[in-house]
This record gives sequence, C-alpha cells and structure tokens, in this order.
Amino acid sequence: MVKLRSSLLLTFIIFRKGIKISFYIVIYLTIQGWLYYSIFRN
Repeated sequence: MVKLRSSLLLTFIIFRKGIKISFYIVIYLTIQGWLYYSIFRN
C-alpha cells in the first residue's frame, strides 16, 4: 500500500514536471516562430 502511494506520488511529480517542460517548449517555439516571422516579413 505504501509502495503504491509513493509510486503514484512519483508519477504525479513527473507528470507536473513534464507539463512544466512542455509549457516552456511551447513558449520557446512561439518566440522562435515570432522571431522568424518578423525577420522574414521585413
């Protein structure tokens, strides 16, 4: 029972970290796309 709870906690932590990382990746790609767009438009 304890092992199940700790593994669920670990999964939750990894899940939250993954969301944070993917959030940063989305922001990074958005900034990159915006920069390329403004460079190619000029």
